[in-house]
Amino acid sequence: MEKQVNKLVKQLQLKTFLQFTLFATIFLFSFFTQAQNLSFDDGKKYTIAEITVKGNTSFSEQTIIAFSRLNKGDQILIPGEEISAAIKKLWNTNLFSDIEVYLLKVEGDAAYLEIRLSDLPRNKRNKSCWRKKEQKRSAS
Repeated sequence: MEKQVNKLVKQLQLKTFLQFTLFATIFLFSFFTQAQNLSFDDGKKYTIAEITVKGNTSFSEQTIIAFSRLNKGDQILIPGEEISAAIKKLWNTNLFSDIEVYLLKVEGDAAYLEIRLSDLPRNKRNKSCWRKKEQKRSAS
């Protein structure tokens, strides 16, 4: 009877077994889980009753609301494209980071929204503006 000199074969077998087990587990979880089928068409129409702003920002509440282009009295779908568009508009200013919009409460068809965000550090704001100018020059 031969004695194995090293444990390499056993280690390879164990590694192969663990890889197979991990792959099978991931496959089974992905097979049984389903993504949310949330469509903007399924949203309900609300009137914006109030918009508040919270977060670490040096801009006034009115300025941030103006950047978002959401207004008190607007009719929006929740969930809907209007909220996504508002987040994109705030993001495209290159002034804010970590932008979130919350539905605080609903009273009838009135929706109370809250925008939470943080200012980008000034040095990052300047760099992003400079990069955009350089990209426009090189594209010309």
